[in-house]
Formats: sequence, C-alpha cells, structure tokens
Amino acid sequence: MIFLVFEIDGNPFALAADRIHRIIPFVSTRKLPRAPEAVAGLLEYRGVSVPVLDLSILMGFGPSPANLSTRTILTHYADPESSKPRGLLGLVAPAAIETIKISPSALTAKGIDVRDAPYLGAIASTEGQFIQTLDVDRMDQILPEELKKSLFADSEAIPA
Repeated sequence: MIFLVFEIDGNPFALAADRIHRIIPFVSTRKLPRAPEAVAGLLEYRGVSVPVLDLSILMGFGPSPANLSTRTILTHYADPESSKPRGLLGLVAPAAIETIKISPSALTAKGIDVRDAPYLGAIASTEGQFIQTLDVDRMDQILPEELKKSLFADSEAIPA
C-alpha cells in the first residue's frame, strides 16, 4: 500500500493514498468568524467550498506551521452516523513531502488502545522508525461534537 507521510511535532504519521482525493499546496483559507480553533477556514476547490481542518490542532499539537512542506489533503467526508458521503474535507498536514510503500505485513498493532484517539491505525516500522497510520474513515471521531454536527450541515439548503 502507498501512504502519504507527514510529520506533526516530530512524530511521523501516514494516510493511505487510496483514501486521498487530492494533495494541494498549503494555501490561505477564508477564515470563519467564531469557528472552532481547529477550523483553518474554507477553501475554494473547483467551484466548491471545502471546509479545512488543521490536523495538528485536532490531535492536540497546536497549529500547523505555514511552511512550504505543509500540504492540504483533500479527502471524502462521510456522515459518521449514516456513512452517506457529504463532500470534500481538507486536512492541513505539516511536512507532507513523501509517499512510501508499506506492505501489509509491515503493519502491526499499536499495542495500546487510546480511547480518545480511535482514528489511530496500525504502526509501520520502516527504515528504523515507527510511523503511525491514521484511519481517515474514523477521523470524524477526533472532531468535537459541535464541529461534527456543523460540517456540511447547510449543504442540503443550497440547490444543486
């Protein structure tokens, strides 16, 4: 499997490439007044408004740096209760400059169940370092309840 590797606070993380719609450079977003801290803002992507969240803040590490290596990962967001696709969701990821191939046999259990972080996937041991995979389908569980309810909440109100 191919993974996009990024680094938060010196810790390598990885997202499976087949779960990524597009990787774009880190660009300025339209800030939303009174939005939760983890909301980086809105991004216009091919005529569609895409909410963008900062992974570093969501994971408790503070804001992502605005470096050349910081990327916005576009992924499909599904309603956590119905699994119905809702739209594209942007995730800001620092130091996202590398893809690696990890064989399924190189993935091992993380060894501890962190109940407040169910999105943490298996661990890959590659080239002498541990890389924590993230399960994008469980990323909704990292979101505060108010944010989860507000994502794409008004999308039904706009005619297609």
